[in-house]
Amino acid sequence: MIEEHLEKLRYFHEISRLGSFSRAAAALYITQPSLTKSIKVLEESIDKKLFVRTPKGVILTDEGHILFKYTIGLFSQVEEVEALLGSDSNAMSGTIHIGTYDSVSIYFWPYFIKHIYKIYPQLKIRLTTDRSDKTLNELENGSFDLALTIDPRSSSYLKQEVIAYDHFDYYSCFNKDERMFSSFQNASLIYMEDSIKDTKLMTKAIKENNAYKVSNLESAKALALSGVGVAILPTYVAKDEVKRKRLVLIKNKSYPSLDVYEHPLTVSYAKDRENSVIIKNIVSEMITYSKENLSSL
Repeated sequence: MIEEHLEKLRYFHEISRLGSFSRAAAALYITQPSLTKSIKVLEESIDKKLFVRTPKGVILTDEGHILFKYTIGLFSQVEEVEALLGSDSNAMSGTIHIGTYDSVSIYFWPYFIKHIYKIYPQLKIRLTTDRSDKTLNELENGSFDLALTIDPRSSSYLKQEVIAYDHFDYYSCFNKDERMFSSFQNASLIYMEDSIKDTKLMTKAIKENNAYKVSNLESAKALALSGVGVAILPTYVAKDEVKRKRLVLIKNKSYPSLDVYEHPLTVSYAKDRENSVIIKNIVSEMITYSKENLSSL
């Protein structure tokens, strides 16, 4: 049965993770025919089809999804044991791959990484940034060990903990002389479409003002700093520039309230890894660090 095919489980895991026999063969340094033959033997041994081939790659069957979730836990535990055996029994000397949202990588990670390295100097962190949805997809596929994103996702597979809340507000260049508008009523609105819920009130405000739609929050912040207009930003993204007196928080009755745009900063990981020493310790430090450094903003 399955326990007789541990090597083939690794092959299956890589195909599932990469979504392609050819990419998995390259990653495993074996030929594609050998890989195909091994998976066929595995499927015959359990009498279940694990993949459906498509022009774009492969899709897991229902049975394939069940087995993939098992292999994610299996091989993550193998990696942790290898770290223990190779580092004088120090589980916190291993490597953890974390996926995160773009803006979080700017206002959270530079400070938290310095904090965590003081506690666990032998820890190795690999950090990858992307949109929250894609990051959570990668976490579910086993590409990441941990994810820190905005907005949780309903998932029977993931365990999620909110470590802080953020909300949007209006920000403008602090120096009045650098602003390219005479009043906030006629200032251009600068916003990232993915960040703003499409309410009628916000849509109306954007239509009534000149508007700059950008693809990321750092571009919105840069335009606000240049005096082009008023940017809609999360408080954590704007906080450093506010402290430096380069941006100023704008309260203007002509703009719709953004109180409804509160969003949780959420750490997520696979439920079958909640007993992992490295994950438990890092999540614990994230929660403690956020309470001490983010809750007052």
